[in-house]
Amino acid sequence: MKMWESEESIKARATAEATANEKANEILRLLEKCGTVSQEERERILAQRNLQVLEQWHEEAMAKNEQYLTAKIKTESKQETIFLLLSDLGQIPEALKAKILSETRQETLDLWIRAIKRAESIEQFTASVLPDRESL
Repeated sequence: MKMWESEESIKARATAEATANEKANEILRLLEKCGTVSQEERERILAQRNLQVLEQWHEEAMAKNEQYLTAKIKTESKQETIFLLLSDLGQIPEALKAKILSETRQETLDLWIRAIKRAESIEQFTASVLPDRESL
């Protein structure tokens, strides 16, 4: 604390510091929802005190989070569609269920949906799209 600093100035600085900390933590929370945040990025965010910069980063983190959630919803919807279509062909093996749930590429899920429409059995579907089907 500087000797000539007024009490109001000290309170304002403390409030700004608390606001910066809250904003930085909110940015980290949003980014962590989207995946991992490197230690370097975490430190950079927590060290930033400029509220305008933090506000910009917050907006970017919100946009990234929205993109992530949209992609996640699309992926889960396509996975559900695959399960629904496959269930019309018979019992879905657990290994195939796990394979479907682990796939997140939209193009692959679209390919699988089209392949299920042409398949007459789960085995035919598996043979047409999964080259490592022996492990299923």
